[in-house]
Amino acid sequence: MFVLGAEELKSAERILKGLFPESLKCRQDYRDREATTNMCHVYSRDQDSLLKLLSALLDWSQYTLLAGIDVKYLDAVKELAARNNTPTRMEVVMVVMTLDDVSHLKGPDSDLVSSRLKPLTAAFADLVDSRGKFKCRESYNSVLTYISDYPSLSVRGPDGAPVSWVLLYHHGALGRLHTEPQHREQGHARTLLCAMARELHAQGRPVYGFVEEGNAVSLSLFTSLGFTHQPDYRPVWLVLNPEKQASQDPCC
Repeated sequence: MFVLGAEELKSAERILKGLFPESLKCRQDYRDREATTNMCHVYSRDQDSLLKLLSALLDWSQYTLLAGIDVKYLDAVKELAARNNTPTRMEVVMVVMTLDDVSHLKGPDSDLVSSRLKPLTAAFADLVDSRGKFKCRESYNSVLTYISDYPSLSVRGPDGAPVSWVLLYHHGALGRLHTEPQHREQGHARTLLCAMARELHAQGRPVYGFVEEGNAVSLSLFTSLGFTHQPDYRPVWLVLNPEKQASQDPCC
């Protein structure tokens, strides 16, 4: 294993961009003794190399989330876990939606921008977290970090509280897209995705997001905006030692 210098990192970035979206992530999340979530990112185009990396990096006795394993490697990773006496649980299969051309996207009207379209603030982290699939101390901390350190956007209601929002994860993906039930079917999610996509593209960032396989509503929305996906690439979220997840943080 080699530690890359500045120029080598730039070279690696250029190569990985050319392999997008497959290269975007296979992330391992695990908690240390203080229950702090740590992350490392792994990418390999070869199954044997991937298994060697996982063997070298992982503590097979810990709760670990492997987020973004290519489904074609799933059986091999599960077999590796079994050889290490590590139980597994598949959480979800995702579709990666990417957008290369934003020229056709409409910008929000000026009145919406000036009065209702605003970034989220830390004061709304609890609200955003409460609408998520998993709600616990760790998920709240993650949401707070996303809001504080990365771009976000929301549509505000008459009282100034957000009624629809979208965040950007630390790996650059659009996520946490949500509209409160009483404010749906008003085009808020479409407006937010268009605005965020245009801004990310202007900054030279890739525009992409994960949609849970089978989520017809979200897949239809992203597709209608020009997002596409590669049918042969489906990332999987796989948990190692799932029984230890509850013991470390019961609300997760």
